Amino acid sequence: MDRDAQYIGDMLESNTKFRSQFDPNSEDYHGGDQRPVPIGGHRVPDSMPEEFPSQPTHEVIPDDPQYQLTLNARQTLQEFKKVASQVLPSIEAKVRAHQLKDQEKRDTALAEGNNRLNTVLEEFAAYKERLAAFGSVLENYDGQIDQVIAGARVEYETKESYGEYMLQTNIFLKKIFHDIQALLQRIKEIKKAAAAKVQ
Repeated sequence: MDRDAQYIGDMLESNTKFRSQFDPNSEDYHGGDQRPVPIGGHRVPDSMPEEFPSQPTHEVIPDDPQYQLTLNARQTLQEFKKVASQVLPSIEAKVRAHQLKDQEKRDTALAEGNNRLNTVLEEFAAYKERLAAFGSVLENYDGQIDQVIAGARVEYETKESYGEYMLQTNIFLKKIFHDIQALLQRIKEIKKAAAAKVQ
């Protein structure tokens, strides 16, 4: 019985001490530190400098001309991939239009599909000139762009009829993705080399 009473007493004392940390009138409030808690990140806790050593406050921007060129090439290639990804959906919209039994609806859907495809291909073709500006860090895409456009001009009436074209276009999209990743790796290498010079 005495042991139980002692156990309960210890629990009550522990609970009292715990609660006193949050009582503004207690000497134990915030561990005895009466300074108000700052908000907005204006004060770093005392333990932080030990736990998190000081880090560089700014990133080293390489002055290598190839850095900015590669950066711009990657961004342009990412934009190009978005446009290229619209080619197949535009063709599939026309394929679905061919399946419509109502002549008037079919003609209307095909006209809309052709307009959409023409817009996509026009934007797609414009990247021949844009990508050519990065010839020193990118291979020439002209031939592949021409192939995609030529295949897109074929009138496919079923999914089966354009299966091979769809396969080749998807392979091309994967190639663009890998080229984007390769440019990212090159950017990292240039930044790493620049950072090593300032150390």
